[in-house]
Amino acid sequence: MKFVILAGGSGTRLWPLSREYFPKQFIRFPGRQTSLFQDTVRRCLETTEPENILVVAGLNHCFLIRSDLEEMGPGAEGVRILGEPCSRNTLPALWAALRETPWGRGEVLVVLPSDHWIRGDEEFYENLRAATRIAHSRLVIFGIRPDRPHTGYGYIAPGKPLETGFEVESFREKPDEKKATEYIERGFLWNSGMLVAGTDLLVEETREHAPEIHNAFREENTLEEAYGELKKGLSIDYGILEKSGNVAVIPADFQWDDLGSFDALKKMYPDGWGCSRSEGRLLQMDGQNNLVLSETGRKIVLLGQTGQVVVDTGDCLLVCPADRAQMVGQVPEALRNSPENELEERIRDRRPWGEYTVLEAESGTEHAHKVKRIRVRPGKRISYQKHRYRSEHWVVLSGTARVTIGEDTSDVAAGESVFVRPGQLHRLENPGPGFLEIIEVQMGSRVDEEDIVRFDDDFGRPCSGRDEL
Repeated sequence: MKFVILAGGSGTRLWPLSREYFPKQFIRFPGRQTSLFQDTVRRCLETTEPENILVVAGLNHCFLIRSDLEEMGPGAEGVRILGEPCSRNTLPALWAALRETPWGRGEVLVVLPSDHWIRGDEEFYENLRAATRIAHSRLVIFGIRPDRPHTGYGYIAPGKPLETGFEVESFREKPDEKKATEYIERGFLWNSGMLVAGTDLLVEETREHAPEIHNAFREENTLEEAYGELKKGLSIDYGILEKSGNVAVIPADFQWDDLGSFDALKKMYPDGWGCSRSEGRLLQMDGQNNLVLSETGRKIVLLGQTGQVVVDTGDCLLVCPADRAQMVGQVPEALRNSPENELEERIRDRRPWGEYTVLEAESGTEHAHKVKRIRVRPGKRISYQKHRYRSEHWVVLSGTARVTIGEDTSDVAAGESVFVRPGQLHRLENPGPGFLEIIEVQMGSRVDEEDIVRFDDDFGRPCSGRDEL
């Protein structure tokens, strides 16, 4: 088996925990040491070698993927990553994987979203083995037995029984609650979005039902040219599954949820929301069944509240009833359309070299400033860069910083500091075995992330400053 893991996403449905540049598959939820992405990779590694796994994602997410794979240890080192030139939905992502791998015809391909929660690994593997037995004659999907009339999922109507699973009679779009209840009574299944199919069959079905995809990925086209010919995205479901007569569904024996809203997090925790889940400090009085997620550590008090979602990321505070959590996905667009035109920058953010936390910021004045706590991973370094509009003052808290300013490099110990003037080329590196921690104070007319001109980067990010050298 060959695995394609789809790791894109817009980061809207679990806002503000997830953002455009930090979709939900990379979140560490309370009480969990791994991300949903890492869990997906681990399940694949249980059945195959790393070289048989390809992750497809947008270029902005590739460094998060590398970071998660490195954290998993040597067993995940051989997993490959393919960065898409632009987002065109899941069917082009699948074809990009077929184009950019040496996997030949006659293989069985397993396509998995990376942002799903699954409990019951052994049941998952058994369902996967069953799917491979018919994957050369059928496009096989896993159907989830509904436990409630969910209006956010597509539904599958099972038809005639097969040796393995059932023929798919029809697909039904996301229904209203009345229709969803009717679907459940008729034995319909949720569409999980996972696919198992032979590569030969995938090629033929795409040629018949989505010829524009098949034609765009012709041999003489580069990946960039193929994506350039596709003016709009197309999902695997709309592109081939809902048009094909060769689709089978296997009712899943494992627990599953795509965690498309905060109320879905109940499945993650066996005790539900009877006890509030929080990474911050919480006092709850005369209330129950609340979900509290805080990245700030500040005290949160809930008085007389029941069935509420509270999410505090420092730059944003979300409060809503759990039964309205499906509406959260509309918030980012509303913010982008607001007069303030809110940006997507997080107070806590990950970078390929480590992470940072914004401690204080003030912009829009002649004395704009930003204070960050920066952690650089062992052996990593930031890009060789400059800033046009700001200076930076670094104070080393722990570890040793190897600092390059222009052509001069020196080591700066804990308790020492260094100053970088506007326009000076500079680089920060961690040569030590542990994390390097510094406080960075930015001052200038601009202190946003756009004021970075890169000249060299270890992580393949664009270097617009090279033309200046």
